[in-house]
Amino acid sequence: FEASARISGSTSGYFWSNAVSARSQTRLGGSRETSGQGEFLISRAIGSDRARAGLSYDFGTELHPNRLEVAYQRRSRVGRSSNFRFGYDFFEERYAVGATTSWEIGSALVSTFFNTDDRGAWSSGLRLALSLYYDGSRRRVMIGSPGLSRTGAVSAFVFDDLDQNGEFDASDRAMEEVEFIVANTLRNEATDASGSALLAGLEPYRPANLEVKRSSLDDAFLQPSERAVSIVPRPGSVINLPIP
Repeated sequence: FEASARISGSTSGYFWSNAVSARSQTRLGGSRETSGQGEFLISRAIGSDRARAGLSYDFGTELHPNRLEVAYQRRSRVGRSSNFRFGYDFFEERYAVGATTSWEIGSALVSTFFNTDDRGAWSSGLRLALSLYYDGSRRRVMIGSPGLSRTGAVSAFVFDDLDQNGEFDASDRAMEEVEFIVANTLRNEATDASGSALLAGLEPYRPANLEVKRSSLDDAFLQPSERAVSIVPRPGSVINLPIP
Protein backbone atom coordinates (compact mmCIF):
# COMPACT_ATOMS: atom_id res chain seq x y z
CA PHE A 1 0.00 0.00 0.00
CA GLU A 2 0.95 3.65 -0.34
CA ALA A 3 0.18 6.58 1.91
CA SER A 4 1.12 10.24 2.13
CA ALA A 5 0.74 12.92 4.78
CA ARG A 6 1.73 16.50 5.51
CA ILE A 7 2.04 18.24 8.84
CA SER A 8 2.79 21.94 9.28
CA GLY A 9 2.82 24.57 11.95
CA SER A 10 4.42 27.75 13.21
CA THR A 11 6.16 28.70 16.40
CA SER A 12 8.18 31.74 17.54
CA GLY A 13 8.02 33.27 14.05
CA TYR A 14 9.12 30.10 12.25
CA PHE A 15 6.87 28.29 9.77
CA TRP A 16 7.64 24.62 9.16
CA SER A 17 6.14 21.71 7.26
CA ASN A 18 7.03 18.06 6.69
CA ALA A 19 5.57 16.07 3.79
CA VAL A 20 6.01 12.30 3.68
CA SER A 21 4.98 9.59 1.22
CA ALA A 22 5.54 5.93 2.13
CA ARG A 23 4.90 2.59 0.52
CA SER A 24 4.99 -0.93 1.86
CA GLN A 25 5.19 -4.11 -0.20
CA THR A 26 5.51 -7.81 0.49
CA ARG A 27 8.36 -9.61 -1.25
CA LEU A 28 8.66 -13.26 -2.19
CA GLY A 29 9.15 -15.25 0.97
CA GLY A 30 6.75 -13.11 2.97
CA SER A 31 9.14 -10.38 4.05
CA ARG A 32 7.72 -6.83 4.12
CA GLU A 33 9.69 -3.79 2.96
CA THR A 34 8.74 -0.21 3.77
CA SER A 35 10.32 2.82 2.13
CA GLY A 36 9.46 6.38 1.30
CA GLN A 37 10.50 9.97 0.69
CA GLY A 38 10.02 13.13 2.64
CA GLU A 39 10.71 16.85 2.52
CA PHE A 40 11.12 19.13 5.51
CA LEU A 41 10.84 22.91 5.04
CA ILE A 42 11.35 25.74 7.50
CA SER A 43 11.17 29.49 6.89
CA ARG A 44 11.16 32.73 8.84
CA ALA A 45 10.31 36.30 7.92
CA ILE A 46 12.85 38.87 9.10
CA GLY A 47 11.25 42.24 8.44
CA SER A 48 10.72 42.33 4.67
CA ASP A 49 13.32 39.59 4.20
CA ARG A 50 12.77 35.82 4.31
CA ALA A 51 15.09 32.92 5.14
CA ARG A 52 14.20 29.41 4.03
CA ALA A 53 15.76 25.94 4.28
CA GLY A 54 14.63 22.58 2.94
CA LEU A 55 15.85 19.00 3.28
CA SER A 56 14.67 16.10 1.12
CA TYR A 57 15.31 12.57 2.37
CA ASP A 58 14.63 8.86 1.84
CA PHE A 59 13.79 6.45 4.59
CA GLY A 60 13.42 2.72 5.03
CA THR A 61 15.56 0.72 7.41
CA GLU A 62 17.70 3.89 7.63
CA LEU A 63 17.25 7.62 7.07
CA HIS A 64 19.24 9.05 4.14
CA PRO A 65 19.34 12.81 3.43
CA ASN A 66 19.26 13.61 -0.29
CA ARG A 67 19.61 17.35 -0.79
CA LEU A 68 19.82 20.46 1.35
CA GLU A 69 18.64 23.83 0.02
CA VAL A 70 19.14 27.12 1.89
CA ALA A 71 17.97 30.49 0.56
CA TYR A 72 17.78 34.06 1.79
CA GLN A 73 15.67 36.67 0.03
CA ARG A 74 16.21 40.35 0.72
CA ARG A 75 13.80 43.06 -0.43
CA SER A 76 14.28 46.82 -0.47
CA ARG A 77 11.79 49.65 -0.73
CA VAL A 78 13.05 50.81 -4.12
CA GLY A 79 11.82 47.83 -6.15
CA ARG A 80 14.99 45.78 -5.74
CA SER A 81 15.28 42.25 -4.38
CA SER A 82 18.23 39.87 -3.94
CA ASN A 83 18.23 36.11 -3.52
CA PHE A 84 21.15 34.02 -2.25
CA ARG A 85 21.08 30.21 -2.55
CA PHE A 86 23.17 27.27 -1.34
CA GLY A 87 22.57 23.65 -2.25
CA TYR A 88 24.31 20.44 -1.21
CA ASP A 89 23.82 16.98 -2.76
CA PHE A 90 24.57 14.27 -0.17
CA PHE A 91 24.86 11.45 -2.73
CA GLU A 92 27.32 13.17 -5.05
CA GLU A 93 28.87 15.19 -2.22
CA ARG A 94 28.72 18.34 -4.29
CA TYR A 95 27.60 21.87 -3.53
CA ALA A 96 26.47 24.87 -5.55
CA VAL A 97 25.87 28.51 -4.70
CA GLY A 98 24.09 31.28 -6.55
CA ALA A 99 22.85 34.83 -6.29
CA THR A 100 20.22 36.83 -8.17
CA THR A 101 19.43 40.54 -7.98
CA SER A 102 16.31 41.99 -9.60
CA TRP A 103 15.15 45.55 -10.22
CA GLU A 104 11.65 46.74 -11.09
CA ILE A 105 12.11 49.45 -13.70
CA GLY A 106 8.70 50.78 -14.66
CA SER A 107 6.76 47.76 -15.92
CA ALA A 108 9.89 45.72 -16.65
CA LEU A 109 11.85 43.37 -14.42
CA VAL A 110 15.64 43.29 -14.92
CA SER A 111 17.65 40.52 -13.25
CA THR A 112 21.31 39.58 -13.02
CA PHE A 113 22.43 36.17 -11.78
CA PHE A 114 25.61 34.26 -10.97
CA ASN A 115 25.91 30.53 -10.18
CA THR A 116 28.94 28.38 -9.41
CA ASP A 117 29.73 24.97 -7.90
CA ASP A 118 32.55 23.08 -6.20
CA ARG A 119 34.09 22.03 -9.54
CA GLY A 120 34.56 25.58 -10.70
CA ALA A 121 31.75 25.61 -13.27
CA TRP A 122 29.89 28.90 -13.37
CA SER A 123 27.24 30.81 -15.26
CA SER A 124 26.22 34.44 -15.30
CA GLY A 125 23.74 36.52 -17.22
CA LEU A 126 21.20 39.30 -17.54
CA ARG A 127 17.45 38.80 -17.95
CA LEU A 128 14.73 41.21 -19.03
CA ALA A 129 11.09 40.30 -18.37
CA LEU A 130 8.01 42.25 -19.42
CA SER A 131 4.57 41.68 -20.93
CA LEU A 132 2.88 43.25 -23.93
CA TYR A 133 -0.87 43.70 -24.24
CA TYR A 134 -3.30 45.55 -26.48
CA ASP A 135 -5.17 48.46 -24.89
CA GLY A 136 -8.47 48.80 -26.73
CA SER A 137 -9.20 52.29 -25.42
CA ARG A 138 -5.86 53.66 -26.59
CA ARG A 139 -5.73 51.37 -29.65
CA ARG A 140 -2.10 50.50 -29.19
CA VAL A 141 0.20 47.90 -27.69
CA MET A 142 1.23 48.63 -24.10
CA ILE A 143 3.94 47.30 -21.78
CA GLY A 144 2.65 45.52 -18.69
CA SER A 145 4.24 43.91 -15.66
CA PRO A 146 5.76 40.42 -15.98
CA GLY A 147 3.38 37.55 -15.29
CA LEU A 148 0.41 38.58 -17.43
CA SER A 149 0.69 35.24 -19.25
CA ARG A 150 0.09 33.36 -15.98
CA THR A 151 -2.69 35.48 -14.47
CA GLY A 152 -5.71 37.41 -15.63
CA ALA A 153 -5.95 41.17 -16.18
CA VAL A 154 -8.45 43.90 -17.00
CA SER A 155 -7.69 47.09 -18.90
CA ALA A 156 -10.39 49.41 -17.53
CA PHE A 157 -11.27 52.69 -19.24
CA VAL A 158 -13.49 55.13 -17.32
CA PHE A 159 -15.07 58.13 -19.01
CA ASP A 160 -17.84 60.65 -18.41
CA ASP A 161 -20.43 59.81 -21.08
CA LEU A 162 -21.65 63.35 -21.63
CA ASP A 163 -23.81 62.53 -24.66
CA GLN A 164 -25.09 59.33 -23.00
CA ASN A 165 -24.62 57.11 -26.03
CA GLY A 166 -22.60 54.46 -24.16
CA GLU A 167 -19.47 55.02 -26.28
CA PHE A 168 -16.44 57.26 -25.89
CA ASP A 169 -16.28 60.02 -28.48
CA ALA A 170 -15.01 63.57 -28.88
CA SER A 171 -17.69 65.07 -26.62
CA ASP A 172 -16.83 62.80 -23.66
CA ARG A 173 -14.23 63.18 -20.90
CA ALA A 174 -11.71 60.60 -19.69
CA MET A 175 -11.69 60.37 -15.90
CA GLU A 176 -8.48 60.37 -13.87
CA GLU A 177 -7.72 58.93 -10.40
CA VAL A 178 -10.69 56.54 -10.42
CA GLU A 179 -10.20 53.52 -8.17
CA PHE A 180 -11.68 50.02 -8.37
CA ILE A 181 -13.02 47.21 -6.23
CA VAL A 182 -12.53 43.66 -7.55
CA ALA A 183 -14.00 40.64 -5.75
CA ASN A 184 -14.81 42.88 -2.76
CA THR A 185 -11.17 43.97 -2.49
CA LEU A 186 -9.98 47.56 -3.03
CA ARG A 187 -7.25 47.65 -5.66
CA ASN A 188 -4.16 49.87 -5.52
CA GLU A 189 -4.43 50.95 -9.16
CA ALA A 190 -6.15 54.14 -10.34
CA THR A 191 -6.82 55.49 -13.80
CA ASP A 192 -4.27 57.82 -15.39
CA ALA A 193 -4.88 61.01 -17.34
CA SER A 194 -6.21 58.98 -20.28
CA GLY A 195 -8.79 57.27 -18.05
CA SER A 196 -7.10 53.87 -18.25
CA ALA A 197 -5.83 51.46 -15.59
CA LEU A 198 -4.43 47.94 -15.85
CA LEU A 199 -5.68 45.63 -13.09
CA ALA A 200 -3.32 42.66 -13.24
CA GLY A 201 -2.67 39.59 -11.09
CA LEU A 202 -6.30 38.36 -11.09
CA GLU A 203 -6.90 34.69 -10.33
CA PRO A 204 -7.58 32.87 -13.63
CA TYR A 205 -11.02 31.35 -14.28
CA ARG A 206 -12.45 32.66 -11.02
CA PRO A 207 -15.53 34.83 -11.70
CA ALA A 208 -15.41 38.19 -9.93
CA ASN A 209 -17.34 41.44 -9.81
CA LEU A 210 -15.55 44.65 -10.79
CA GLU A 211 -16.94 48.00 -9.73
CA VAL A 212 -15.84 51.60 -9.54
CA LYS A 213 -15.17 53.03 -6.10
CA ARG A 214 -17.76 55.79 -6.21
CA SER A 215 -16.02 57.99 -3.64
CA SER A 216 -13.04 58.25 -6.04
CA LEU A 217 -15.14 59.95 -8.74
CA ASP A 218 -14.50 63.70 -9.06
CA ASP A 219 -18.24 64.43 -9.17
CA ALA A 220 -20.46 63.08 -6.39
CA PHE A 221 -23.49 63.07 -8.74
CA LEU A 222 -21.85 60.74 -11.28
CA GLN A 223 -22.67 57.05 -11.28
CA PRO A 224 -21.37 54.19 -13.44
CA SER A 225 -23.87 52.92 -16.02
CA GLU A 226 -23.63 49.53 -14.27
CA ARG A 227 -23.06 49.12 -10.55
CA ALA A 228 -20.78 46.09 -11.09
CA VAL A 229 -19.52 44.09 -14.05
CA SER A 230 -18.96 40.34 -13.84
CA ILE A 231 -15.63 39.20 -15.30
CA VAL A 232 -13.88 35.84 -15.75
CA PRO A 233 -10.09 36.44 -15.98
CA ARG A 234 -8.07 34.11 -18.19
CA PRO A 235 -4.28 33.63 -18.21
CA GLY A 236 -2.54 35.57 -20.95
CA SER A 237 -5.69 37.54 -21.79
CA VAL A 238 -6.37 41.19 -21.01
CA ILE A 239 -10.06 42.12 -20.88
CA ASN A 240 -10.72 45.57 -22.39
CA LEU A 241 -13.52 47.07 -20.30
CA PRO A 242 -14.97 50.52 -21.05
CA ILE A 243 -16.92 51.94 -18.10
CA PRO A 244 -19.15 54.90 -18.98
